[in-house]
Amino acid sequence: AIEISADDKNKELQEAVSIHRMGYFAEAEKRYRALLEKAQIPDALHLLGMTCYAQGRSKEAEYLIQRALEMRPNAHEYHCNLGNVVSEMGRKDEAIQCYKKALELQPDFVDPLLNIGKVLHEIGKAQEALEYFEKLNATNKRNAHTLIAHGQALFDIGLKDKAREFWK
Repeated sequence: AIEISADDKNKELQEAVSIHRMGYFAEAEKRYRALLEKAQIPDALHLLGMTCYAQGRSKEAEYLIQRALEMRPNAHEYHCNLGNVVSEMGRKDEAIQCYKKALELQPDFVDPLLNIGKVLHEIGKAQEALEYFEKLNATNKRNAHTLIAHGQALFDIGLKDKAREFWK
């Protein structure tokens, strides 16, 4: 690969990320691939995987994120996003393990708490899901998604009045 300066890499990566955030996944994908032709950058691999995932190419996304993890095994957000990809592919137990690894690496990272709760709820383990929703609730990083998911789990185990409190 051709050597490029850290400033140029950062600028090119930031431009690709901006395009990605705007939802122009195909264009962001082109930019990540162009950057990766010059240098192997774990963030670019990870984000390329996420653009593939957003475009319905989960298998490719999984491969790319795993490659990024080989380069940065302690990147908590990579583990969390890999969990999202494998969950979508129906591999719920593996997804939970990815989310738990993300939490192990970054205990105050709240996304995995929500994701574990949602997956447990999806597979019929609403009571276990509540543990994660309650941990999330205690972080003061709640939002509409977390409150709805928490309320649904409560409702599904028969605590309908308590569920309604979360939906107010």
